[in-house]
Amino acid sequence: MNPRRKEKRPMNGRDPNFWQGLLDFLPITLVAILTFTMGFIRGVHEGGSLKKLLLGALMCTLLATQSLSCGPIDIEVVS
Repeated sequence: MNPRRKEKRPMNGRDPNFWQGLLDFLPITLVAILTFTMGFIRGVHEGGSLKKLLLGALMCTLLATQSLSCGPIDIEVVS
């Protein structure tokens, strides 16, 4: 039987932190894709130039992803 060879370069797929980072980033990516698509479809439905469609879709995407990345707001009650 042949002995195992030493790998020359590490593989990202074997680091559990790499996969956890991808899984943490996945919901924001999906929300960005969906909101851009919905904003673009809304712009097509309303009519207008391509520039207006893309700008509206981009604004929807930025607002949605910004609200997700802020996280919950802590309110401290002072008595």
